Amino acid sequence: MNRRCKKYRKDFVAFLDKELTEKDSASIAGHLLSCAACQKELEELRESMNVFSEWESITPSEGYDRVFWEKVKLVRADKERKEEKRSFLHVFPLYFHPRFTMVTSAALVIFIFLITFFTLKPYREIPQKELYIAKDMELFLNMEIIEHSEELENFEVINLLDVLEQDVKG
Repeated sequence: MNRRCKKYRKDFVAFLDKELTEKDSASIAGHLLSCAACQKELEELRESMNVFSEWESITPSEGYDRVFWEKVKLVRADKERKEEKRSFLHVFPLYFHPRFTMVTSAALVIFIFLITFFTLKPYREIPQKELYIAKDMELFLNMEIIEHSEELENFEVINLLDVLEQDVKG
């Protein structure tokens, strides 16, 4: 669909309702002779307009307005009643129901116990053996870096120096 088709298609309803000037109607008719896509579009539009023209118009009864607004008032009143039931004042007595308060109290006690248990752990000094294991783990994790490091080519020599230093101290 090109720009010219868009220009003509926006006026198809007015063309079918014969609301256009003679010049505009002739222009659209000329375009329709050469454009199959617009012909198809116009035909589909014409068919749908025919369906709408076959509908019967419905006229409401005499008291329709009055009945309609009464129903609207009833719906609004019902909605307001439901909102009042949901308000805090109507839900508040539930919080003082014996089962609810017992469960809430038990949950609160457990929560406070867990908080104090995990935050008030006694301080424990880490034994030397665990520190050595942690250092060895760190060394093991960094082994690839150590193996490729030019500064630590003589790792065994450095290790022996540490052992000798411990022997001298011990």
